[in-house]
Amino acid sequence: MPLSDKNSMIQVIGCLMKNTTILSQADKYDINFSDFDDLLNRYIYQAIQNFYASGARTISVVDLDNFFQERPEIKNEYEKRNGLEYIKDCEGLSNPDTFDYYYIRLKKISLLRSLKKSGFDISYFYCENPLAANYKETQERFEQASISTIFDEVKKRLSIVEKEYNTSDLNTSAGASVGLRELVQTLKKKPEIGQPLSGSIYNTVVSGARLGKYYIRSAGSGVGKTRLAVGDACRLAIPKYYDWHKECWIDTGLNNKVLFITTELDRDEVQTMLLANVSGINEDKILNGECNFLEDKIIEQALDIIEYFNDNFILDKIPDPSINQIEACVRNHKQVDQIEYVFYDYIFSSPGLLSEFKSNNLREDMCKRMSSYIPFPLISGVM
Repeated sequence: MPLSDKNSMIQVIGCLMKNTTILSQADKYDINFSDFDDLLNRYIYQAIQNFYASGARTISVVDLDNFFQERPEIKNEYEKRNGLEYIKDCEGLSNPDTFDYYYIRLKKISLLRSLKKSGFDISYFYCENPLAANYKETQERFEQASISTIFDEVKKRLSIVEKEYNTSDLNTSAGASVGLRELVQTLKKKPEIGQPLSGSIYNTVVSGARLGKYYIRSAGSGVGKTRLAVGDACRLAIPKYYDWHKECWIDTGLNNKVLFITTELDRDEVQTMLLANVSGINEDKILNGECNFLEDKIIEQALDIIEYFNDNFILDKIPDPSINQIEACVRNHKQVDQIEYVFYDYIFSSPGLLSEFKSNNLREDMCKRMSSYIPFPLISGVM
């Protein structure tokens, strides 16, 4: 199985010829030039993009042939590779009903090619020699793998190496008095008190949401863990809320970047909770459209506030989370959005986590390792 899949390229190119609107579904299909490992296919893909940009929804063999004939700089490669016959094959052999299958194959081959180029061992998913004893097993593993499972395997192997060689920041030994005087002086200058959470009891017990700490809220199903978590996240991210007793907007002075990861709720379910927290209006009234004139006015003002502080509250949904997915999500938002607080709702035995249990890839030290490079609170609701 070479690191090039001609059948997948033929199918993808041919289906794009028959329906260029596939390119508009960027959230579902992410096709790049690097997915094609030779010049001819890259030129054809470029031509398809040009036709699509000009409004074409289907592209004929004649259209593509004319495209190449009119461009001397790429015509030589086209004729040398017998391009006309190739695009005829693409059109004749492609089947839109199997596009998804061949698209995923193309992306997996492209990923393995990129990993190999970067120096990673891809032998677990790829065997070039059909005569090798493990060829059939490796090919079956490739067929069953998804993009995410390939990434997970690479990250698992890296984490094993990291665990073996990068332990200096986790293992320490010292007497109880070492650094104690300095700690007292530091606390006098900067007390260990975090941003306030919902409820005075929580703040008294844990001293607020302190950077670099984990907070786990545990309770049974349906008692309000998620609503409390959204309320805490809202308090940290949105600096205004309406106080119906004082009949005015309150400025809390808090203005933090928050990432809220949900495994179960849809975006609109979290949004109505957020709106209820900012407006001070019962969520049921918002959901049932039962607000009076004044409440509608407050909701409009709350919407303006939430929109203004849109970048402060980032909502991601990961239905089947694995440790690697969660790590990647948090790392990305830390680097790109400079998040300061993370909420994760909720911890449960997902297929992804069970898979990591099975492969012995889910370890207690992972939580400790995450805390070493995530300098902000991780607040979670737990079943």
